Amino acid sequence: ADKLPDGPEFELHRPWIDNITIKCKKCNSVKTKREEYVLDTWHNSGAAPYASLTNKEYEKEIPAPFFTEGIDQTRGWAYTLLIENVILNNSATPPYKSFLFQGHVLDEKGGKMSKSKGNVLEGAELLQKYPVDLVRFYFMWKASPIEPLSFSTDELMSRPYQVISTLYHLHTFYKQNSEYDKFNLGESTIEWAKKKELLTPPDVWLLSKLQRMIERTTETNDSCRFHESAKAIEDFLINSLSQIYIPIIKSELCNPPNLSSKSRRPVGTPTIPSSFL
Repeated sequence: ADKLPDGPEFELHRPWIDNITIKCKKCNSVKTKREEYVLDTWHNSGAAPYASLTNKEYEKEIPAPFFTEGIDQTRGWAYTLLIENVILNNSATPPYKSFLFQGHVLDEKGGKMSKSKGNVLEGAELLQKYPVDLVRFYFMWKASPIEPLSFSTDELMSRPYQVISTLYHLHTFYKQNSEYDKFNLGESTIEWAKKKELLTPPDVWLLSKLQRMIERTTETNDSCRFHESAKAIEDFLINSLSQIYIPIIKSELCNPPNLSSKSRRPVGTPTIPSSFL
């Protein structure tokens, strides 16, 4: 600056900043001032695709298949990306094929997290105390991605913990039995079991439930409805697998019959109630 009208502790905001003049190094003029009319600072972000890529890369990569950001970026980044790409191509050409704007993570009472309020959850500390898969599942299970999420560690350790814990203990249960029976997943496929006529009605019922769950989660994940996927997984693990199928076949796993026979189901083993079929 040629001079500081307000002294060394000058104010950087308008209108005070307009009182400062700059001395031009080329012509020595002392009447040089800053440009008063500037673009929105989001212009730089909106220009990101063609500012950071070569023409060849731009033609190959844009429009991007998927774009996601926080809901507060709707007016900022998402809009400037769109409008600048339209201007660049002089046509209704979007820079992304699909997008998802995520809701904010709030405290357990639905308030904005703030360090001054002391209600901020530090990610590193959270993941040191709770398993990462549990936290991931909770985020999916709790709410739709576009909705705000009120984060509660008490809720985290309720139903989501029950689902993950059930999955873990079911895995341990099957692992112990499979090792005892010298089960080989590579050889003992569903097709192998069908040829040996080893699949019983409860097995077929569970496999049907599993396929429905796979179809449902694939469909909902592809459309970013992750909360519906989480609920489908919860229903299969808790209701179908843990509370119905396991009690039916538990006695058989503890006392397996001779697998050379056509039916491996012991006489008197309970069958699935008609209400579940």
